[in-house]
Amino acid sequence: MTVVACPAAIVTADVHVVWALLMDPSSYHRWWTLQTTNIRPSGRARPGQQLTARMPIAGIGRDILTIIEMVDDTQYQMEVRMLLPLGITLRAHIVCVPLERRTCRVQIGSDLRFPPGLRGRCIERLAAKRCLRHIDTALSQIKGLAECAGRVVSQSSFP
Repeated sequence: MTVVACPAAIVTADVHVVWALLMDPSSYHRWWTLQTTNIRPSGRARPGQQLTARMPIAGIGRDILTIIEMVDDTQYQMEVRMLLPLGITLRAHIVCVPLERRTCRVQIGSDLRFPPGLRGRCIERLAAKRCLRHIDTALSQIKGLAECAGRVVSQSSFP
């Protein structure tokens, strides 16, 4: 069973500002609803990089493994796979598209996959909306952080 979502936002910041935010896994805690506990190997986002994070579920911290599968710096695209509790897998394709001056569109195409059978249907009913809310929250946080950083960059560009 799969639930698909593709939220997008227009961000009032240069695409390079947004992309820099996405390429720095050590700052992901600022925009995703998880607490990053480990990044292997450290440094800029790249294919094969693994991030471990904690997510509180019913008051208990659960480990989440995120694997960066693809990064395309020329097209401002990346793909990540998250292995969530209860057998849920999230695949996200993040795209940043430059628009007019100092504006871009950020889109997170997401496939939420649930285990097969009755167990999967029950988990989907309980968890799908919450997972989609987390994706919307992440997009909103990315937009806010990038717009704030974009204002700082544009102000420092002029004497």
